[in-house]
Amino acid sequence: MEEQETQENQEQEAQPGATNSGHVIGVPGPVVENVGTLDLRGASPEALATLKKVKNSGSVLVSPDARAHLSGVVMENVGSVMEVDLDEKMLVGPSIELDGAAFDAMEDGRKLIVVGILSIGAEVTAQQIGQKLARLRLTGILMAPKNIIGALTGRMEHTGVSVALPDGGGAIVRNMGQKNITPGYLSYLKSDSVYVNIGQTTFGDDVPVSLVQEKIGAYVNVGETVASQEILDYLDARCENNVGQFSTPRAEQE
Repeated sequence: MEEQETQENQEQEAQPGATNSGHVIGVPGPVVENVGTLDLRGASPEALATLKKVKNSGSVLVSPDARAHLSGVVMENVGSVMEVDLDEKMLVGPSIELDGAAFDAMEDGRKLIVVGILSIGAEVTAQQIGQKLARLRLTGILMAPKNIIGALTGRMEHTGVSVALPDGGGAIVRNMGQKNITPGYLSYLKSDSVYVNIGQTTFGDDVPVSLVQEKIGAYVNVGETVASQEILDYLDARCENNVGQFSTPRAEQE
C-alpha cells in the first residue's frame, strides 16, 4: 500500500511536465503522456536524463545517440520506438496530401516519415518518386495510383494498408468520419466520382441506386459502408479495394 502511494505521489510530482498534444519535440518534463509523436532526436543527454516515463503515446522518435540514454525510461502503452536520422522530415496528421507541386518543391533525395493517411495525387510521376524520395517510412494508410505504389517499392517501409486508386478515375471524394449520403448530397457530386470511404458511410433508404450509379464510378472501402443490398451489390462491383466492411442497415442494428 505504501509503495503504491509512493509511486502515485512520484507521478503526481512529475505531472506538471506531462503533455497532451499531437507532436512534441524534445523533453517537456519527466512524464510525457497522451502524445501522438514524441521526437527526441535533438534532445541533449542532460534533457534525456530528466525523462522518467512515456505513457499512452503513439510513437517515440530517437537518434542512435539518444537511444542509449533511454534505458531507464518507463515506456507504458507506447506504439513504437523508431530510430530516425536527424535529416528525416516528419509529417503527422489525420490526412496528408502530396501532389505534383509538392514533389516539385521538394529537395532531391528527401527522407520522409509520415504518420497518418498519405494521399499521393494522380499527377505525380514515377520519375518524381525516384528523384525526390530516398526513403519513405509510413505508419498509416497509403492511397496512390498503382504505378506510384510500384515506384515506392524498395524505398518504403510501411505499417498499415495500401489502397491503389483506380486509373483514369473521376474526382476523388474522401470520407474520414461519419457520412450520411442523401439524394441531395449525391446530386451535387460530379458524375463518375471516385468515393473513398475511410470512416463510416451510410446511404439513406431514399437513395435510388440509379443515382448512385450515375455519381459514383469507383468505390474504395477502407471503413464501413451501410446501404441497401441493391446499392451494396453495385458498390461491391465497383470496388477494386475493399479492406473494410459492407453491411445492410438490418445487419448493423443486429
